[in-house]
Amino acid sequence: MRLRNQLLLYISIYILIPFLIFASVAIYLVYQSSMQKEKEYFIKNIDNLSMEMSQYLSSVESSLDIFSRNSAIVSSSLNEKRALLKNFYDQMDNVVKTIYLIDQRGQIITLYPEAKEAASLTFKNKPCFLEVKKSKEKLFTGQTTSLLTKKPTSCIAEPLLLSDGRFAGMIGVELSFDKVKENILKKGYSDYSYFLLDGNQNIIVSDQRDLNPHPTFFKNLVNDSSPLQIQEITLNDEKHYVTYSTLKDYPYTIAAFVPEERFLKPVYQLQLQFIIWVIFSIGSVLLLGYVFRKKILDPLEQFAKMTRRITEEVLGDSLSSFNERIEIKNKGELSDLSEHFNQMLHALKLREDRLYQRRLDLIRTTVELLELNDPYTAGHSYRVYEYSSLIASKLGLPKDQIRDIETAAILHDIGKIGISLDILNKPGKLNPNEYKCIKQHPVIGAQVLERIDQFDRVKNAILHHHERFDGNGYPAMLKGEEIPIEARIISVADAFDAMISNRPYRRGMSMEQAFHIIEEESGKQFDSLVVEAFTSVYNQHYDLLKQINMTQEYGLVSYLAN
Repeated sequence: MRLRNQLLLYISIYILIPFLIFASVAIYLVYQSSMQKEKEYFIKNIDNLSMEMSQYLSSVESSLDIFSRNSAIVSSSLNEKRALLKNFYDQMDNVVKTIYLIDQRGQIITLYPEAKEAASLTFKNKPCFLEVKKSKEKLFTGQTTSLLTKKPTSCIAEPLLLSDGRFAGMIGVELSFDKVKENILKKGYSDYSYFLLDGNQNIIVSDQRDLNPHPTFFKNLVNDSSPLQIQEITLNDEKHYVTYSTLKDYPYTIAAFVPEERFLKPVYQLQLQFIIWVIFSIGSVLLLGYVFRKKILDPLEQFAKMTRRITEEVLGDSLSSFNERIEIKNKGELSDLSEHFNQMLHALKLREDRLYQRRLDLIRTTVELLELNDPYTAGHSYRVYEYSSLIASKLGLPKDQIRDIETAAILHDIGKIGISLDILNKPGKLNPNEYKCIKQHPVIGAQVLERIDQFDRVKNAILHHHERFDGNGYPAMLKGEEIPIEARIISVADAFDAMISNRPYRRGMSMEQAFHIIEEESGKQFDSLVVEAFTSVYNQHYDLLKQINMTQEYGLVSYLAN
Protein backbone atom coordinates (compact mmCIF):
# COMPACT_ATOMS: atom_id res chain seq x y z
CA MET A 1 0.00 0.00 0.00
CA ARG A 2 2.82 2.38 0.87
CA LEU A 3 4.49 1.72 -2.46
CA ARG A 4 1.24 2.48 -4.28
CA ASN A 5 0.77 5.83 -2.51
CA GLN A 6 4.37 6.76 -3.12
CA LEU A 7 3.95 5.91 -6.78
CA LEU A 8 1.03 8.34 -7.16
CA LEU A 9 2.92 11.05 -5.27
CA TYR A 10 6.01 10.61 -7.42
CA ILE A 11 3.93 10.73 -10.61
CA SER A 12 2.33 14.00 -9.51
CA ILE A 13 5.48 15.75 -8.26
CA TYR A 14 8.12 14.47 -10.63
CA ILE A 15 6.13 13.90 -13.84
CA LEU A 16 2.82 15.76 -14.13
CA ILE A 17 3.74 19.19 -12.72
CA PRO A 18 7.06 19.50 -14.63
CA PHE A 19 5.34 18.15 -17.71
CA LEU A 20 2.58 20.80 -17.53
CA ILE A 21 5.17 23.56 -17.15
CA PHE A 22 7.15 22.14 -20.04
CA ALA A 23 4.01 21.81 -22.17
CA SER A 24 2.98 25.44 -21.60
CA VAL A 25 6.40 26.74 -22.59
CA ALA A 26 6.57 24.32 -25.52
CA ILE A 27 3.17 25.41 -26.89
CA TYR A 28 4.33 29.02 -26.92
CA LEU A 29 7.64 28.10 -28.56
CA VAL A 30 5.89 25.94 -31.14
CA TYR A 31 3.65 28.88 -32.05
CA GLN A 32 6.60 31.26 -32.40
CA SER A 33 8.67 28.75 -34.33
CA SER A 34 5.90 27.77 -36.73
CA MET A 35 5.00 31.45 -37.22
CA GLN A 36 8.61 32.21 -38.13
CA LYS A 37 8.76 29.23 -40.50
CA GLU A 38 5.55 30.33 -42.21
CA LYS A 39 6.98 33.82 -42.71
CA GLU A 40 10.18 32.35 -44.12
CA TYR A 41 8.13 30.13 -46.42
CA PHE A 42 6.12 33.15 -47.64
CA ILE A 43 9.27 35.18 -48.26
CA LYS A 44 10.98 32.27 -50.02
CA ASN A 45 8.03 31.78 -52.37
CA ILE A 46 7.90 35.47 -53.30
CA ASP A 47 11.66 35.53 -53.80
CA ASN A 48 11.39 32.47 -56.05
CA LEU A 49 8.56 34.11 -57.94
CA SER A 50 10.72 37.21 -58.41
CA MET A 51 13.59 35.10 -59.76
CA GLU A 52 11.25 33.28 -62.14
CA MET A 53 9.94 36.60 -63.44
CA SER A 54 13.53 37.82 -63.93
CA GLN A 55 14.36 34.65 -65.86
CA TYR A 56 11.24 35.15 -67.96
CA LEU A 57 12.22 38.73 -68.87
CA SER A 58 15.82 37.67 -69.47
CA SER A 59 14.73 35.02 -71.97
CA VAL A 60 12.59 37.58 -73.85
CA GLU A 61 15.43 40.12 -73.78
CA SER A 62 17.99 37.62 -75.10
CA SER A 63 15.71 36.45 -77.89
CA LEU A 64 14.93 40.04 -78.87
CA ASP A 65 18.65 40.95 -78.92
CA ILE A 66 19.37 38.12 -81.34
CA PHE A 67 16.35 38.97 -83.46
CA SER A 68 17.23 42.69 -83.70
CA ARG A 69 20.75 41.93 -84.99
CA ASN A 70 19.32 40.20 -88.06
CA SER A 71 20.12 42.63 -90.91
CA ALA A 72 17.22 41.26 -92.95
CA ILE A 73 14.80 43.06 -90.66
CA VAL A 74 15.93 46.37 -92.15
CA SER A 75 16.89 45.41 -95.70
CA SER A 76 14.29 42.79 -96.67
CA SER A 77 10.95 43.25 -98.40
CA LEU A 78 7.73 43.90 -96.52
CA ASN A 79 6.54 40.31 -96.91
CA GLU A 80 9.86 39.02 -95.65
CA LYS A 81 9.65 41.37 -92.68
CA ARG A 82 6.19 40.06 -91.88
CA ALA A 83 7.46 36.48 -92.10
CA LEU A 84 10.34 37.29 -89.75
CA LEU A 85 7.97 38.84 -87.21
CA LYS A 86 5.60 35.87 -87.39
CA ASN A 87 8.46 33.41 -86.92
CA PHE A 88 9.73 35.33 -83.86
CA TYR A 89 6.21 35.50 -82.42
CA ASP A 90 5.71 31.74 -82.84
CA GLN A 91 9.07 30.95 -81.25
CA MET A 92 8.24 32.98 -78.14
CA ASP A 93 5.35 30.59 -77.28
CA ASN A 94 2.71 33.00 -75.93
CA VAL A 95 5.33 35.10 -74.15
CA VAL A 96 4.86 38.02 -76.58
CA LYS A 97 1.44 39.60 -77.04
CA THR A 98 2.26 41.84 -80.04
CA ILE A 99 5.45 42.73 -81.93
CA TYR A 100 5.82 45.94 -83.95
CA LEU A 101 8.37 46.90 -86.60
CA ILE A 102 8.71 50.71 -86.68
CA ASP A 103 10.75 52.84 -89.10
CA GLN A 104 13.02 55.76 -88.18
CA ARG A 105 10.10 58.22 -88.43
CA GLY A 106 7.96 56.30 -85.91
CA GLN A 107 5.57 54.81 -88.46
CA ILE A 108 4.52 51.15 -88.10
CA ILE A 109 5.95 49.18 -91.02
CA THR A 110 4.22 45.95 -89.97
CA LEU A 111 3.17 44.06 -86.84
CA TYR A 112 2.15 40.61 -85.74
CA PRO A 113 -0.57 39.57 -85.12
CA GLU A 114 -1.77 41.83 -87.89
CA ALA A 115 -4.62 44.30 -87.26
CA LYS A 116 -6.48 46.66 -89.60
CA GLU A 117 -6.31 49.55 -87.16
CA ALA A 118 -2.51 49.41 -87.20
CA ALA A 119 -2.41 51.58 -90.33
CA SER A 120 -3.66 54.57 -88.37
CA LEU A 121 -1.31 54.07 -85.43
CA THR A 122 2.02 55.81 -85.01
CA PHE A 123 4.87 55.88 -82.51
CA LYS A 124 6.12 59.23 -83.76
CA ASN A 125 5.39 61.11 -80.56
CA LYS A 126 5.52 58.17 -78.13
CA PRO A 127 8.01 58.76 -75.30
CA CYS A 128 9.43 55.26 -75.62
CA PHE A 129 10.17 55.79 -79.34
CA LEU A 130 11.74 59.18 -78.80
CA GLU A 131 13.93 57.89 -75.96
CA VAL A 132 15.12 54.83 -77.88
CA LYS A 133 15.81 56.96 -80.97
CA LYS A 134 17.87 59.34 -78.89
CA SER A 135 19.77 56.84 -76.74
CA LYS A 136 19.93 54.00 -79.28
CA GLU A 137 19.61 51.62 -76.33
CA LYS A 138 17.06 49.08 -75.21
CA LEU A 139 14.19 50.37 -73.07
CA PHE A 140 11.84 48.61 -70.64
CA THR A 141 8.70 50.69 -70.33
CA GLY A 142 6.64 50.90 -67.19
CA GLN A 143 2.89 50.57 -67.22
CA THR A 144 1.62 51.43 -70.68
CA THR A 145 -1.54 50.85 -72.72
CA SER A 146 -1.61 48.27 -75.46
CA LEU A 147 -2.11 49.87 -78.87
CA LEU A 148 -4.61 47.22 -79.88
CA THR A 149 -6.34 45.95 -76.71
CA LYS A 150 -6.13 49.25 -74.79
CA LYS A 151 -5.33 47.25 -71.64
CA PRO A 152 -2.39 47.81 -69.25
CA THR A 153 0.80 46.11 -70.34
CA SER A 154 4.56 46.59 -70.43
CA CYS A 155 6.84 46.77 -73.43
CA ILE A 156 10.43 46.23 -74.48
CA ALA A 157 11.74 48.60 -77.14
CA GLU A 158 14.87 47.52 -79.07
CA PRO A 159 16.62 49.95 -81.50
CA LEU A 160 17.50 48.86 -85.05
CA LEU A 161 20.88 50.21 -86.07
CA LEU A 162 22.63 50.27 -89.42
CA SER A 163 26.20 49.10 -89.76
CA ASP A 164 27.45 52.66 -89.35
CA GLY A 165 25.45 53.07 -86.14
CA ARG A 166 22.66 55.22 -87.56
CA PHE A 167 19.15 54.73 -86.20
CA ALA A 168 17.02 52.71 -88.65
CA GLY A 169 13.93 52.06 -86.59
CA MET A 170 12.70 50.15 -83.58
CA ILE A 171 11.21 46.82 -82.61
CA GLY A 172 8.48 47.08 -79.99
CA VAL A 173 7.31 44.03 -78.04
CA GLU A 174 4.21 44.01 -75.84
CA LEU A 175 4.72 41.38 -73.15
CA SER A 176 2.14 38.75 -72.30
CA PHE A 177 2.04 37.53 -68.70
CA ASP A 178 -0.53 34.76 -69.24
CA LYS A 179 2.13 32.04 -69.16
CA VAL A 180 3.55 33.50 -65.96
CA LYS A 181 0.11 33.30 -64.38
CA GLU A 182 -0.18 29.63 -65.37
CA ASN A 183 3.20 28.83 -63.80
CA ILE A 184 2.21 30.63 -60.62
CA LEU A 185 -0.86 28.43 -60.25
CA LYS A 186 1.04 25.25 -61.13
CA LYS A 187 3.83 25.86 -58.62
CA GLY A 188 1.63 26.24 -55.56
CA TYR A 189 1.37 30.05 -55.37
CA SER A 190 -2.41 29.98 -55.83
CA ASP A 191 -3.00 31.05 -52.22
CA TYR A 192 -1.38 34.41 -52.90
CA SER A 193 -2.71 37.55 -54.55
CA TYR A 194 0.14 39.04 -56.54
CA PHE A 195 0.78 42.24 -58.48
CA LEU A 196 3.48 43.11 -61.02
CA LEU A 197 4.47 46.76 -60.66
CA ASP A 198 6.58 49.05 -62.79
CA GLY A 199 9.31 51.36 -61.50
CA ASN A 200 6.72 53.87 -60.31
CA GLN A 201 4.71 51.15 -58.54
CA ASN A 202 1.90 51.26 -61.08
CA ILE A 203 0.09 47.96 -61.58
CA ILE A 204 1.02 46.27 -64.85
CA VAL A 205 -0.73 42.96 -64.23
CA SER A 206 -2.38 41.15 -61.32
CA ASP A 207 -4.08 37.82 -60.70
CA GLN A 208 -7.50 39.48 -60.77
CA ARG A 209 -8.34 38.74 -57.13
CA ASP A 210 -11.03 40.77 -55.37
CA LEU A 211 -8.44 43.13 -53.98
CA ASN A 212 -8.43 46.79 -54.87
CA PRO A 213 -5.53 48.56 -53.17
CA HIS A 214 -5.51 52.34 -53.19
CA PRO A 215 -3.37 53.77 -56.04
CA THR A 216 -0.86 55.08 -53.50
CA PHE A 217 -0.70 51.83 -51.52
CA PHE A 218 2.21 50.27 -53.36
CA LYS A 219 4.18 53.52 -53.41
CA ASN A 220 3.86 53.72 -49.63
CA LEU A 221 4.72 50.04 -49.24
CA VAL A 222 7.96 50.35 -51.21
CA ASN A 223 8.92 53.65 -49.59
CA ASP A 224 8.19 52.57 -46.00
CA SER A 225 9.61 49.03 -45.94
CA SER A 226 12.45 46.94 -47.30
CA PRO A 227 12.13 44.14 -49.88
CA LEU A 228 11.06 40.77 -48.48
CA GLN A 229 9.94 42.35 -45.22
CA ILE A 230 6.47 41.20 -44.16
CA GLN A 231 3.88 43.85 -43.26
CA GLU A 232 0.45 43.38 -41.69
CA ILE A 233 -2.33 45.39 -43.35
CA THR A 234 -6.12 45.52 -43.43
CA LEU A 235 -7.66 45.46 -46.89
CA ASN A 236 -11.39 45.19 -47.59
CA ASP A 237 -12.00 44.70 -43.86
CA GLU A 238 -9.75 41.64 -43.88
CA LYS A 239 -6.31 41.31 -42.37
CA HIS A 240 -3.51 40.37 -44.79
CA TYR A 241 0.21 39.81 -44.76
CA VAL A 242 2.05 41.51 -47.61
CA THR A 243 5.61 41.68 -48.91
CA TYR A 244 7.38 42.58 -52.12
CA SER A 245 10.53 41.78 -54.06
CA THR A 246 12.30 43.81 -56.73
CA LEU A 247 13.37 41.99 -59.88
CA LYS A 248 17.08 41.65 -60.40
CA ASP A 249 18.33 43.75 -63.37
CA TYR A 250 14.82 44.89 -64.31
CA PRO A 251 12.69 47.91 -63.27
CA TYR A 252 9.84 45.83 -61.92
CA THR A 253 8.51 44.80 -58.52
CA ILE A 254 6.35 41.86 -57.44
CA ALA A 255 4.05 42.36 -54.46
CA ALA A 256 2.05 39.53 -52.88
CA PHE A 257 -0.78 39.32 -50.37
CA VAL A 258 -1.95 36.37 -48.31
CA PRO A 259 -5.02 36.44 -46.02
CA GLU A 260 -4.29 36.04 -42.32
CA GLU A 261 -6.57 33.00 -42.14
CA ARG A 262 -4.56 31.21 -44.83
CA PHE A 263 -1.23 32.42 -43.45
CA LEU A 264 -1.90 31.18 -39.92
CA LYS A 265 -3.65 27.94 -40.86
CA PRO A 266 -0.48 25.76 -40.78
CA VAL A 267 0.57 27.49 -37.55
CA TYR A 268 -2.72 26.71 -35.83
CA GLN A 269 -2.73 23.16 -37.19
CA LEU A 270 0.72 22.45 -35.79
CA GLN A 271 -0.16 24.08 -32.49
CA LEU A 272 -3.37 22.04 -32.27
CA GLN A 273 -1.46 18.83 -32.98
CA PHE A 274 0.99 19.65 -30.22
CA ILE A 275 -1.81 20.43 -27.74
CA ILE A 276 -3.50 17.14 -28.60
CA TRP A 277 -0.18 15.37 -28.08
CA VAL A 278 0.21 17.06 -24.67
CA ILE A 279 -3.31 16.06 -23.61
CA PHE A 280 -2.74 12.53 -24.84
CA SER A 281 0.59 12.33 -23.00
CA ILE A 282 -0.93 13.53 -19.73
CA GLY A 283 -3.77 11.06 -20.11
CA SER A 284 -1.31 8.29 -20.89
CA VAL A 285 0.74 9.06 -17.77
CA LEU A 286 -2.38 9.04 -15.59
CA LEU A 287 -3.65 5.87 -17.19
CA LEU A 288 -0.25 4.23 -16.84
CA GLY A 289 -0.16 5.12 -13.15
CA TYR A 290 -3.63 3.71 -12.63
CA VAL A 291 -2.87 0.51 -14.55
CA PHE A 292 0.44 0.14 -12.75
CA ARG A 293 -1.28 0.50 -9.39
CA LYS A 294 -4.17 -1.85 -10.15
CA LYS A 295 -2.68 -4.34 -12.54
CA ILE A 296 1.02 -4.65 -11.77
CA LEU A 297 1.83 -4.11 -8.12
CA ASP A 298 -0.81 -6.57 -6.87
CA PRO A 299 0.27 -9.50 -9.07
CA LEU A 300 4.03 -8.98 -8.60
CA GLU A 301 4.39 -11.58 -5.88
CA GLN A 302 2.13 -14.07 -7.68
CA PHE A 303 4.10 -13.53 -10.87
CA ALA A 304 7.37 -14.20 -9.07
CA LYS A 305 5.95 -17.46 -7.68
CA MET A 306 4.63 -18.44 -11.09
CA THR A 307 8.00 -17.92 -12.81
CA ARG A 308 9.70 -19.98 -10.11
CA ARG A 309 7.20 -22.81 -10.63
CA ILE A 310 7.75 -22.71 -14.39
CA THR A 311 11.50 -22.93 -13.84
CA GLU A 312 11.12 -25.85 -11.45
CA GLU A 313 8.84 -27.66 -13.91
CA VAL A 314 11.48 -27.31 -16.62
CA LEU A 315 14.46 -28.36 -14.51
CA GLY A 316 12.80 -30.39 -11.78
CA ASP A 317 14.75 -29.95 -8.53
CA SER A 318 17.81 -28.44 -10.18
CA LEU A 319 17.08 -25.02 -8.62
CA SER A 320 16.88 -26.24 -5.02
CA SER A 321 20.27 -24.73 -4.26
CA PHE A 322 18.84 -21.29 -5.09
CA ASN A 323 16.04 -21.44 -2.49
CA GLU A 324 17.82 -19.16 -0.07
CA ARG A 325 18.28 -16.46 -2.68
CA ILE A 326 14.66 -16.74 -3.79
CA GLU A 327 13.49 -16.11 -0.23
CA ILE A 328 15.34 -12.77 0.02
CA LYS A 329 12.74 -10.11 0.86
CA ASN A 330 14.61 -6.95 1.73
CA LYS A 331 15.28 -6.14 -1.92
CA GLY A 332 11.58 -6.09 -2.78
CA GLU A 333 9.32 -7.92 -5.17
CA LEU A 334 10.97 -6.48 -8.28
CA SER A 335 14.34 -7.89 -7.28
CA ASP A 336 12.79 -11.31 -6.72
CA LEU A 337 10.98 -11.14 -10.03
CA SER A 338 14.18 -10.25 -11.86
CA GLU A 339 16.06 -13.17 -10.29
CA HIS A 340 13.30 -15.69 -10.96
CA PHE A 341 12.82 -14.48 -14.50
CA ASN A 342 16.52 -14.81 -15.32
CA GLN A 343 16.46 -18.33 -13.93
CA MET A 344 13.45 -19.12 -16.07
CA LEU A 345 15.22 -17.80 -19.18
CA HIS A 346 18.20 -20.00 -18.40
CA ALA A 347 15.91 -22.99 -18.01
CA LEU A 348 14.12 -22.26 -21.25
CA LYS A 349 17.47 -21.92 -23.00
CA LEU A 350 18.50 -25.35 -21.77
CA ARG A 351 15.21 -26.77 -22.99
CA GLU A 352 15.71 -25.10 -26.36
CA ASP A 353 19.15 -26.69 -26.66
CA ARG A 354 17.71 -30.12 -25.86
CA LEU A 355 14.90 -29.68 -28.39
CA TYR A 356 17.36 -28.61 -31.06
CA GLN A 357 19.54 -31.64 -30.38
CA ARG A 358 16.52 -33.94 -30.63
CA ARG A 359 15.46 -32.33 -33.90
CA LEU A 360 18.97 -32.71 -35.25
CA ASP A 361 19.07 -36.38 -34.23
CA LEU A 362 15.77 -36.96 -36.04
CA ILE A 363 17.07 -35.25 -39.17
CA ARG A 364 20.28 -37.29 -39.05
CA THR A 365 18.30 -40.50 -38.84
CA THR A 366 16.20 -39.45 -41.83
CA VAL A 367 19.30 -38.62 -43.87
CA GLU A 368 20.91 -41.96 -42.96
CA LEU A 369 17.85 -43.77 -44.30
CA LEU A 370 17.99 -41.78 -47.54
CA GLU A 371 21.70 -42.42 -48.02
CA LEU A 372 21.13 -46.17 -47.89
CA ASN A 373 20.10 -45.80 -51.55
CA ASP A 374 23.31 -43.99 -52.43
CA PRO A 375 26.29 -45.71 -50.79
CA TYR A 376 28.79 -43.54 -52.66
CA THR A 377 27.50 -40.40 -50.95
CA ALA A 378 27.09 -41.97 -47.50
CA GLY A 379 28.34 -39.53 -44.91
CA HIS A 380 28.40 -36.65 -47.43
CA SER A 381 25.65 -34.72 -45.61
CA TYR A 382 27.44 -35.29 -42.28
CA ARG A 383 30.67 -33.83 -43.59
CA VAL A 384 28.96 -30.88 -45.29
CA TYR A 385 27.30 -30.23 -41.92
CA GLU A 386 30.66 -30.13 -40.14
CA TYR A 387 32.40 -27.98 -42.78
CA SER A 388 29.47 -25.54 -42.92
CA SER A 389 29.40 -25.24 -39.13
CA LEU A 390 33.10 -24.38 -39.06
CA ILE A 391 32.80 -21.78 -41.84
CA ALA A 392 29.73 -20.15 -40.29
CA SER A 393 31.47 -19.93 -36.93
CA LYS A 394 34.53 -18.38 -38.54
CA LEU A 395 32.29 -15.74 -40.13
CA GLY A 396 30.96 -14.87 -36.66
CA LEU A 397 27.30 -15.52 -37.50
CA PRO A 398 24.70 -15.64 -34.68
CA LYS A 399 24.13 -19.00 -33.04
CA ASP A 400 20.55 -19.38 -34.27
CA GLN A 401 21.71 -18.72 -37.84
CA ILE A 402 24.52 -21.26 -37.48
CA ARG A 403 21.95 -23.82 -36.32
CA ASP A 404 19.84 -23.17 -39.40
CA ILE A 405 22.95 -23.57 -41.57
CA GLU A 406 23.75 -26.89 -39.86
CA THR A 407 20.18 -28.11 -40.41
CA ALA A 408 20.23 -27.01 -44.06
CA ALA A 409 23.63 -28.64 -44.57
CA ILE A 410 22.34 -32.00 -43.32
CA LEU A 411 19.25 -31.74 -45.53
CA HIS A 412 20.81 -30.02 -48.54
CA ASP A 413 20.46 -33.11 -50.76
CA ILE A 414 17.08 -34.27 -49.43
CA GLY A 415 15.59 -33.38 -52.80
CA LYS A 416 17.38 -36.40 -54.30
CA ILE A 417 14.55 -38.45 -52.83
CA GLY A 418 12.64 -37.39 -55.94
CA ILE A 419 15.42 -38.39 -58.37
CA SER A 420 15.57 -41.82 -59.97
CA LEU A 421 18.05 -44.24 -58.37
CA ASP A 422 19.27 -45.15 -61.84
CA ILE A 423 20.44 -41.57 -62.31
CA LEU A 424 21.87 -41.23 -58.80
CA ASN A 425 23.87 -44.47 -59.04
CA LYS A 426 24.85 -44.22 -62.71
CA PRO A 427 28.57 -45.12 -62.93
CA GLY A 428 29.27 -43.00 -66.00
CA LYS A 429 28.76 -39.40 -67.04
CA LEU A 430 25.16 -38.13 -67.05
CA ASN A 431 23.58 -37.24 -70.39
CA PRO A 432 21.91 -33.79 -70.80
CA ASN A 433 18.43 -35.05 -69.86
CA GLU A 434 19.75 -36.87 -66.80
CA TYR A 435 21.73 -33.80 -65.75
CA LYS A 436 18.64 -31.63 -66.22
CA CYS A 437 16.71 -34.04 -64.03
CA ILE A 438 19.26 -34.10 -61.22
CA LYS A 439 19.41 -30.28 -61.25
CA GLN A 440 15.86 -30.35 -59.92
CA HIS A 441 16.87 -31.77 -56.54
CA PRO A 442 17.29 -28.32 -54.85
CA VAL A 443 13.75 -27.38 -55.94
CA ILE A 444 12.37 -30.71 -54.76
CA GLY A 445 14.19 -30.35 -51.44
CA ALA A 446 12.72 -26.89 -50.87
CA GLN A 447 9.25 -28.20 -51.73
CA VAL A 448 9.63 -30.99 -49.17
CA LEU A 449 10.15 -28.36 -46.44
CA GLU A 450 7.55 -25.92 -47.79
CA ARG A 451 5.01 -26.48 -45.04
CA ILE A 452 7.42 -26.18 -42.12
CA ASP A 453 7.25 -22.51 -41.06
CA GLN A 454 10.35 -22.68 -38.87
CA PHE A 455 12.41 -23.85 -41.85
CA ASP A 456 12.12 -20.76 -44.09
CA ARG A 457 15.83 -19.95 -43.88
CA VAL A 458 16.69 -23.66 -44.14
CA LYS A 459 14.44 -24.04 -47.18
CA ASN A 460 16.06 -21.10 -49.01
CA ALA A 461 19.55 -22.40 -48.26
CA ILE A 462 18.63 -25.80 -49.73
CA LEU A 463 16.96 -24.21 -52.76
CA HIS A 464 19.99 -22.10 -53.68
CA HIS A 465 23.02 -24.15 -52.59
CA HIS A 466 23.92 -24.80 -56.25
CA GLU A 467 23.82 -21.13 -57.28
CA ARG A 468 27.10 -19.60 -58.41
CA PHE A 469 28.39 -16.26 -57.17
CA ASP A 470 28.84 -15.13 -60.81
CA GLY A 471 25.18 -15.88 -61.59
CA ASN A 472 25.70 -19.03 -63.69
CA GLY A 473 24.30 -21.50 -61.18
CA TYR A 474 20.87 -23.06 -60.77
CA PRO A 475 17.93 -23.15 -60.26
CA ALA A 476 17.32 -19.34 -60.22
CA MET A 477 20.69 -18.08 -61.55
CA LEU A 478 21.01 -15.72 -58.59
CA LYS A 479 24.14 -13.58 -58.45
CA GLY A 480 26.34 -12.23 -55.66
CA GLU A 481 24.56 -11.31 -52.47
CA GLU A 482 21.21 -12.21 -54.02
CA ILE A 483 22.17 -15.71 -52.91
CA PRO A 484 21.42 -16.26 -49.19
CA ILE A 485 24.58 -16.38 -47.08
CA GLU A 486 23.51 -19.80 -45.77
CA ALA A 487 23.48 -21.17 -49.32
CA ARG A 488 26.85 -19.57 -50.15
CA ILE A 489 28.42 -21.31 -47.14
CA ILE A 490 26.90 -24.71 -47.93
CA SER A 491 27.98 -24.32 -51.57
CA VAL A 492 31.67 -24.19 -50.56
CA ALA A 493 31.34 -27.04 -48.05
CA ASP A 494 29.37 -29.19 -50.54
CA ALA A 495 31.86 -28.63 -53.37
CA PHE A 496 34.87 -29.33 -51.14
CA ASP A 497 33.49 -32.64 -49.90
CA ALA A 498 32.32 -33.64 -53.37
CA MET A 499 35.82 -33.16 -54.79
CA ILE A 500 37.61 -35.19 -52.10
CA SER A 501 35.02 -38.01 -52.03
CA ASN A 502 35.01 -41.10 -54.24
CA ARG A 503 32.27 -41.40 -56.85
CA PRO A 504 31.23 -44.33 -59.11
CA TYR A 505 32.89 -42.62 -62.07
CA ARG A 506 36.07 -41.26 -60.40
CA ARG A 507 38.27 -41.28 -57.33
CA GLY A 508 38.30 -38.32 -54.98
CA MET A 509 41.16 -35.85 -55.23
CA SER A 510 43.39 -34.81 -52.35
CA MET A 511 42.33 -32.13 -49.86
CA GLU A 512 45.13 -29.92 -51.15
CA GLN A 513 43.90 -30.12 -54.75
CA ALA A 514 40.32 -29.41 -53.70
CA PHE A 515 41.43 -26.49 -51.54
CA HIS A 516 43.32 -24.87 -54.45
CA ILE A 517 40.28 -25.25 -56.73
CA ILE A 518 38.11 -23.57 -54.10
CA GLU A 519 40.59 -20.69 -53.96
CA GLU A 520 40.70 -20.41 -57.77
CA GLU A 521 36.89 -20.17 -57.91
CA SER A 522 36.77 -17.36 -55.33
CA GLY A 523 34.59 -14.57 -56.73
CA LYS A 524 33.42 -16.82 -59.56
CA GLN A 525 31.66 -19.93 -58.31
CA PHE A 526 32.04 -19.01 -54.65
CA ASP A 527 31.68 -15.92 -52.49
CA SER A 528 35.19 -14.59 -51.78
CA LEU A 529 34.19 -13.76 -48.19
CA VAL A 530 33.13 -17.36 -47.58
CA VAL A 531 36.27 -18.66 -49.30
CA GLU A 532 38.36 -16.45 -47.03
CA ALA A 533 36.67 -17.97 -43.96
CA PHE A 534 37.11 -21.49 -45.40
CA THR A 535 40.81 -20.76 -46.01
CA SER A 536 41.20 -19.76 -42.38
CA VAL A 537 39.44 -22.96 -41.26
CA TYR A 538 41.59 -25.05 -43.61
CA ASN A 539 44.85 -23.56 -42.30
CA GLN A 540 43.88 -23.70 -38.62
CA HIS A 541 42.07 -27.06 -38.55
CA TYR A 542 43.67 -29.10 -41.32
CA ASP A 543 44.00 -32.24 -39.19
CA LEU A 544 40.42 -31.90 -38.03
CA LEU A 545 39.17 -31.59 -41.63
CA LYS A 546 41.14 -34.69 -42.51
CA GLN A 547 39.52 -36.56 -39.63
CA ILE A 548 36.06 -35.36 -40.74
CA ASN A 549 36.74 -36.72 -44.22
CA MET A 550 37.40 -40.16 -42.73
CA THR A 551 34.26 -40.39 -40.58
CA GLN A 552 30.47 -40.41 -40.88
CA GLU A 553 29.74 -39.33 -37.34
CA TYR A 554 28.53 -35.95 -36.15
CA GLY A 555 29.85 -33.85 -33.31
CA LEU A 556 33.53 -33.56 -34.17
CA VAL A 557 33.49 -29.81 -34.65
CA SER A 558 29.97 -28.68 -33.83
CA TYR A 559 31.20 -27.49 -30.42
CA LEU A 560 33.16 -24.79 -32.25
CA ALA A 561 29.87 -23.28 -33.43
CA ASN A 562 28.38 -23.07 -29.95
